[in-house]
Amino acid sequence: MFGSNRHRGTIEVGPWPDRGWSRKYFSTRGCCFGRWHHLTRQQKLQHIISGFLVLTVNEGIDTAAVHREFWKIADYRKLNVSFLGGRSYRIFQGEGR
Repeated sequence: MFGSNRHRGTIEVGPWPDRGWSRKYFSTRGCCFGRWHHLTRQQKLQHIISGFLVLTVNEGIDTAAVHREFWKIADYRKLNVSFLGGRSYRIFQGEGR
């Protein structure tokens, strides 16, 4: 689950179920919605990448800040891109940098 404030440029990935940490954010996404729990792993990854793009491109939140927070998501850290030259490449290298 992640929350964001577009006008403040803030993002946070936090635990679900939410015990109130997200109240400081204008919008939330991810596992806070019931349908999330019925998605396949692949569908969840697509939503995570879509969320990354929405946060950075549409909302203008700093890419590095989003990446640092998304690094808390295990599937995000494991994400591979297999369409580059027929091989598998890590999207991001390092420890959340």
